[in-house]
Amino acid sequence: MTMNKFNAQELCSRKLWELVKNEPGQRQEINEAELSEAIRELAERRHDLEELAETGILGRTN
Repeated sequence: MTMNKFNAQELCSRKLWELVKNEPGQRQEINEAELSEAIRELAERRHDLEELAETGILGRTN
């Protein structure tokens, strides 16, 4: 059995958005730590900063 380690840097922005925009009850692909990592990665990609701030997702990383 192989274990895949979540690495947000390896994912495209579109996939990261799919992961962070899922409703909490539907979020089965990643856990809370991975969700925080995905949000941080999107925040580092400057072109996503404005949308993260507008949606309120950026504040979830703390």
